[in-house]
Amino acid sequence: MREGSFGSTRTGWLRVWSTFAGLLLLTTLIAYWLWQPAGPEAPRASMAGMTLAAPAGSTSTSASVVPAGFMRAPSGHLLPRFVSLTRANAAVRTGPGDDYPVAWVIRLAGMPLEVLAEAGDYWRVRDAEGSEGWIHRHALADERTALVSPWNPESRHPLRTRPDDAAPLRAWLTSGVLARVTTCDGRWCAITVTGARGWVRQEQLWGIYAGESIAPAR
Repeated sequence: MREGSFGSTRTGWLRVWSTFAGLLLLTTLIAYWLWQPAGPEAPRASMAGMTLAAPAGSTSTSASVVPAGFMRAPSGHLLPRFVSLTRANAAVRTGPGDDYPVAWVIRLAGMPLEVLAEAGDYWRVRDAEGSEGWIHRHALADERTALVSPWNPESRHPLRTRPDDAAPLRAWLTSGVLARVTTCDGRWCAITVTGARGWVRQEQLWGIYAGESIAPAR
């Protein structure tokens, strides 16, 4: 009986010491891990000073900086970007070359178009209706224009004397009106429409990116 009791007691103490030793080892490993010096922090990209979708040819954005969601084309311009049509009756083709069929013809000069890709002298563009095709780069200019809310034919929007919802009304702009853009601050754009000048909410224009800033021409 005594030998059996002694054996059971010894076994119990061994289990206690094994558990204690395991806990001690685990505590040591945790302490070692906590005392290790932290590794170098990964660099964080800075968006400070970046202008979204700078106009083609603009020098306001460094050539080495490309805003998120954009890329640098072989010509050095950003893609995508907005341009305007320099002449009326410009042919839009199904591919990047004169040997491709004409998909449609843009009748009105000054129309805003979004450049999506470049292939030599031909650039792939998209219009306000979402149609895409290829047009010769000489038919396009960096001058910025925009259409007033082409997505809502029944809409009209106030043209204000200054960038303020409480500013006096200068005119009412109906859907599809073509405007020349002078400057934008990310919320409001100064535009000219058939001789009338004023300010309109930037979100009501097709041809300007959301939040994009455009500096006045010098």
